[in-house]
Amino acid sequence: GGPGAADGGRALSPLQRELALCQAQAMAGLARLNPLDETLQLLMSGRVPLALDLDETLITSGPLDTEAQPVDATAVPKCGRWVRIRPGVPRLLQCLRRHFLLGVCTAADRTWAQHVIKLLESAAADDTSDPAAAGSDPAPLFSGRYLVCRDGQVVGRGH
Repeated sequence: GGPGAADGGRALSPLQRELALCQAQAMAGLARLNPLDETLQLLMSGRVPLALDLDETLITSGPLDTEAQPVDATAVPKCGRWVRIRPGVPRLLQCLRRHFLLGVCTAADRTWAQHVIKLLESAAADDTSDPAAAGSDPAPLFSGRYLVCRDGQVVGRGH
């Protein structure tokens, strides 16, 4: 491979050599900067924050004094409401915790967020439907991370 080998034996002009060098450097740079690999590494690190909507997404709820309260709902007397975790949410949370730093966002108040987070963490810890989650990290799912938002503004936060 002398200087003309890439061009069928003919010598490359200085401009052609410069272009070939730039192309080789660009290709080497692309090989080092594979964004898919970096994204996968970040996801696998478990450090990507993911805020999940709480109300009417992960849970359903209603006032305690209604007859529409489902039989599998949990009363939260301090907040005057019942809460029901939607089917599949505990397993979903167990799967998501492997790749994300979980948090919740709610339009309700701080007390409500804290009570519902405890219920979600307990339900996820008790979920045995995913054999891969057996013996998973005993740390709380949300570690107290939540945002209380109203009219597009953060009005309270935990952690």
